[in-house]
Amino acid sequence: MARWSPGEAVTPSEVIARRVFDKNSDAPLDMQSLDPNLFLDTRLQEDLSLDRLGEGQPLKAVISHLTPACDDDASRQKKHFRGWLATQRKNVKFEAVRPDVLTIERDGVDNPFHALLDRSAAREKGQAWHLSRSLFMTFKEHGATVAPLRRETEP
Repeated sequence: MARWSPGEAVTPSEVIARRVFDKNSDAPLDMQSLDPNLFLDTRLQEDLSLDRLGEGQPLKAVISHLTPACDDDASRQKKHFRGWLATQRKNVKFEAVRPDVLTIERDGVDNPFHALLDRSAAREKGQAWHLSRSLFMTFKEHGATVAPLRRETEP
């Protein structure tokens, strides 16, 4: 089966997700363990980074492609990558989400599934906090956690 190729627009049925990193645990991800600051990013002039995990549902091919890069990001941050909090695009009603393909040449990483959520209306600290809480509640209410897919290492 060929890997899904995301289109030039993020469709309403596409699954979008925020990566979950944790300093203290590499335990399986569950809704109760989520940090409410998951969508809070203090780089106020930047839009919010998301991943596109598939059309209609998270796809194994996409998740297995992204997991190694997520693990590398976690290592650089001295954290553990636990998975994603995901929902369909249609549940995020008021913010624009646009594709933002990352390439090795330009960005140092291969991620054709990257997207950005527009935070142009939330560039100040208070606005960013309110947006983060709204997103957290939306994803938690209408979404699910998605576990990483790691290949077993041979002994």
